[in-house]
Amino acid sequence: MINEEKVYKGLAYNISRLRERHPRTEKKITQKALAESIGIKRATLTNIELGNQRAPVHVIYRICDYFGVSLEEVMPKLSDVKMQAKSSSVDIGQQKHDLPEKITAAVEKARSLNT
Repeated sequence: MINEEKVYKGLAYNISRLRERHPRTEKKITQKALAESIGIKRATLTNIELGNQRAPVHVIYRICDYFGVSLEEVMPKLSDVKMQAKSSSVDIGQQKHDLPEKITAAVEKARSLNT
């Protein structure tokens, strides 16, 4: 499962980082200049960078094009946004099994009903 909050926080961070130091010119780009160049309002860009607004996919691509970077440089890494499934061990017969939390609870409930 993907943690959406981490996706948009990572995106916001990466956009801010790119603006602070343009990969080609190594100069700082203002929100106003970037927003005008990619066809959005400065307030929209501010809200995207603050995490108050989600960037549409086409805007993300415009940002990539503006900075001349790949999508992977703008979006956070998949490994950084994946939610780790909680698991626990349960004994079934004589074997120990690692199961997701919901399944573990169901197995334990079934056991309690059988005793």
